[in-house]
Amino acid sequence: MKNELDPFRALIGVLETAKESDLLVAAADLAGLRFDSSVPSKQSGTHIERIRVLRPRVLDAYDALDDTERLAAAHAAITNLGPTAQPLAGRIEAALGNIGWTVQSGQLVADRPDVREIFFPAGSQWD
Repeated sequence: MKNELDPFRALIGVLETAKESDLLVAAADLAGLRFDSSVPSKQSGTHIERIRVLRPRVLDAYDALDDTERLAAAHAAITNLGPTAQPLAGRIEAALGNIGWTVQSGQLVADRPDVREIFFPAGSQWD
C-alpha cells in the first residue's frame, strides 16, 4: 500500500498534530492492532511525549499487516472512532479527501479512480 495514499496514516497524522494520544490508542485498538501501549513514566506526562513513544509502535503493527488487512484496519479505525473524535471530524475528512478517500454512509470509500486502481486492483474482492 502506498504510504502517501494510506487512509490510516492520514488518520494518525491528524491525531498526532491534534496531540490526541488517547485517540491514537483508540484508533489502533479499533484497527485491531497488537502493540505495546505502555509508556515509561518519564515519558507519560504529555500527549506529545506519549505520541512520540506510541506512534512508531502503532505504525509497525499496522505495517506488519498485508494490504487487505491494512485496508480493513483503516476502515475499522476511521469509521468507528465515534463521538470522542467528533471535534476532529472535519480535519480527518479533509486529510482523507486530500489523498482521495471519503467516508460515505459509514463506509471508507476510494473517491478517485487512481486511488481505486492502486488499492482495489482489477479482479480483487474489492473491485
